[in-house]
Amino acid sequence: MVDIPAGTSAVEQRNTMNLARLPVRDDFLVAASGDAVVLNAMSFLNGDPFHATLAPTRVPVRDGVADIGSVDGLVTMAVLERHNATGNIGVAPAANIGLRRGAVAGTVAHDSHNLFVFGKNVDDMVLAATCLARSGGGFAAVEDGRVLAEIRLPVAGLVSTKPVRELAAEVDAMKTVLRGLGIDNHAPVNFLTWFCLAVLPEVRLTDKGLVETTTQKMIPLFAS
Repeated sequence: MVDIPAGTSAVEQRNTMNLARLPVRDDFLVAASGDAVVLNAMSFLNGDPFHATLAPTRVPVRDGVADIGSVDGLVTMAVLERHNATGNIGVAPAANIGLRRGAVAGTVAHDSHNLFVFGKNVDDMVLAATCLARSGGGFAAVEDGRVLAEIRLPVAGLVSTKPVRELAAEVDAMKTVLRGLGIDNHAPVNFLTWFCLAVLPEVRLTDKGLVETTTQKMIPLFAS
């Protein structure tokens, strides 16, 4: 075994979480009127992150906000631009991800590698996204206002500076937490990285909103 010296390059010291500001609750809320509203959601067929279809979904409205998290199998997903501090935030419902409670955020999000977060409640989403905004990126899992697991990837929000054994332990801990929250598959951390890849069929969420990937046309959040 050969010891690899710790990196000391300027790139490894640079914070690339360049958000316009820290997220707040309102960033992830969808204002609506009436008793219910039909929103365009992404439905990940059989929990497959490589294929999402457009699924208009009826969502109850409570206190002037679409209560996405109250719908079984539905979460709120958001993508925050993190490279140029534009303030862009795309929000939409997502179905069949598996998450039953809490929230999960990450910055390994092919190909843009923006900050994504999805959850059953907005407060946990804010905490998960803020955790990564402050740490330099990576992955975070939150439930009931507590950070249950975190993988810090401070080099561009993609790479760890820790020895591989320490990082492997963090990844194993994250896998356990994700499965406990409902994301139960053979590679739950890798599973997270594909939701926002805007060239995969048929619908994806970007920091500018929903996009139909086959035509690259934007899709309105509210179904007509």
